[in-house]
Amino acid sequence: GSSKGGGGECVMHDAAIPATIEPDDCVVRREEEEGKGVINDASIPESIEHGESYPCVKLASVSSLRSRCGIIQRTIPRGGLDISRSDLVFATLRFLYHNVLKNSYDRRERIMASISSMCSLNPSQIAVGSSVRSLFHLYLSAKSYPPGSEVVISPPIEIPTMIDVLKYHGISVRSVDIPPDGKIQVDISTVQKSISKDTVALMIVHPFGLQSISPENLQSLCEWARSKRIDVWEDSAECFSSTHEMSASLSSSRCCVPDICLYSFGMMKTSTALGGGIAIVKDEFVRSKMERLERRWMTASEWDYGRKIIVAWVLTILGSSPWIVGLIVRCCTLFGMDYDSMVTSSLRNYKVKVTTDRDAACKELIRQIEKRPCTTLLATLCRRLGQSKRDNKAVFRRLARCELVSRLVSQHCPNVSLPCYDSCQKNGYWLFPVFVPDSRDEVSKRLLSYGFDVPHGASQLRCTGTTGVDHGIDGSAVDKSSYCPRANAIMKNVLYLPVSSLEMTEYD
Repeated sequence: GSSKGGGGECVMHDAAIPATIEPDDCVVRREEEEGKGVINDASIPESIEHGESYPCVKLASVSSLRSRCGIIQRTIPRGGLDISRSDLVFATLRFLYHNVLKNSYDRRERIMASISSMCSLNPSQIAVGSSVRSLFHLYLSAKSYPPGSEVVISPPIEIPTMIDVLKYHGISVRSVDIPPDGKIQVDISTVQKSISKDTVALMIVHPFGLQSISPENLQSLCEWARSKRIDVWEDSAECFSSTHEMSASLSSSRCCVPDICLYSFGMMKTSTALGGGIAIVKDEFVRSKMERLERRWMTASEWDYGRKIIVAWVLTILGSSPWIVGLIVRCCTLFGMDYDSMVTSSLRNYKVKVTTDRDAACKELIRQIEKRPCTTLLATLCRRLGQSKRDNKAVFRRLARCELVSRLVSQHCPNVSLPCYDSCQKNGYWLFPVFVPDSRDEVSKRLLSYGFDVPHGASQLRCTGTTGVDHGIDGSAVDKSSYCPRANAIMKNVLYLPVSSLEMTEYD
């Protein structure tokens, strides 16, 4: 916080109110009349201790004032889609075109060839699918691991449906916790000790856009796994920044790279195409088998993708003004609707009801993901990849913005923790997680009352090593040998600040 002004003028901003002051204790009103103190509640000096009196501060109850007056609170949204309006116009026009003149298979093949060339990789290594889960399902089907196989996953932070796909193929999961120092990274020594005779693969996850292992250590791990005849899978769904970096990370000799590397371009991802995924597969035979298997699938409906375009337009327009977001929050409150659930559900690609019938639920999930990407999606993805070949200025601005907020949180919020990692780990800040000591639901609600949409459900990421907790649609508890208390603790207290995917003013 800071104080400014002259002649006894005091300026306060509520972003830096000491933690000892409860949000409902006071509301500070700006006085513009000459001779009166100007108080703006975001710059309370750090030296001010709770209990001191401020002659120029007028106190009132925030909740009672808003309930009586029906005030619409200016609300900073939880984020924005990384797609421009010109890109949405392109997707809309392509959608309209493809529903009037159906493209031939040759046209589809030309788009696929363009995508391969933009990735600057051998086309025989690249597979394009409707989602990362679809590609993962194809890969597992092509590999045909024996029943009872096991995969070691580290760090144990993943979306539940990826675990569900594994279990559909009869592969069990052994989770390896993050190191005792709390850094979000692969605990290499523990991973190597966790290998059993049934282990067929290591799954390296990069949560929050944070690379959990350095390129050098990943190369060493791949060499070690190759000596044990164990595959290495890399889930980089949240780490895409440009095609240049993607190709550079896989430019090593073939024996030193993961067997499959997955990138997502879903609704919330960097350079989103409102869907789609890319898999870089080391084994050309496996890649060709994946292509043959995919040809048996039906093509996803153009109309389903058209609905995603409509949702993207709505979210882009409504999220462009904090006052519109505040109005939506107010309406949800008046009509008893859950604002967080409404926004979260609008961003989900696959919706499977939680049920005790595991087989039926898994089959429903697989039915939804067994679809080839429609032509409009491929055309949009091709356009976004072409844009990412140039310097992605939005990514640079995001990195600078998140580094600034990291310093501010570290300086002014001693009770809030940030992810710990080594300097050799690259942080792309796809999400900006913070870990709070109190109930994250209560903290989220209190921040929303102050005009900041800070959810805990902005991502589907969950700890895979929790006992007695469902893994998405599966419903089974984790073996205690895979219990990960450190990763579970941070995921139970995580909130996502709306700074990664949202251009914010300096004041906000």
